[in-house]
Amino acid sequence: MKKLYSLLAAISLAGFVSAQGAETFQTQTALTSSYADGSFAGETSGVTVNFVHSRDEGLGTNDDYSINGKGIMLRRADEPSSVEFVIPNGVGTFTFKYRKAFTGGTNNRV
Repeated sequence: MKKLYSLLAAISLAGFVSAQGAETFQTQTALTSSYADGSFAGETSGVTVNFVHSRDEGLGTNDDYSINGKGIMLRRADEPSSVEFVIPNGVGTFTFKYRKAFTGGTNNRV
């Protein structure tokens, strides 16, 4: 019986550890074409996305800086902006794609 409990615990832990989430920004409606502060519920249950001095990516406009659909655009370095993901129980692996928008002479700071 002890081995059965150990096996069930291992299976439960494996399911917890392999749980994944992603934020593609496809369902958010809080970001607009104007820089603003705000937040929205992420696509993964329980995740909150907070943003400061940020806007949408301009998908489908003359200012389209999308990579693959909707996204978030941060403001320039002299007007600091940020995006924060509040993720219950932490994160295992974190990856993202980025590009420079409204190209100018300043360097990107990530």
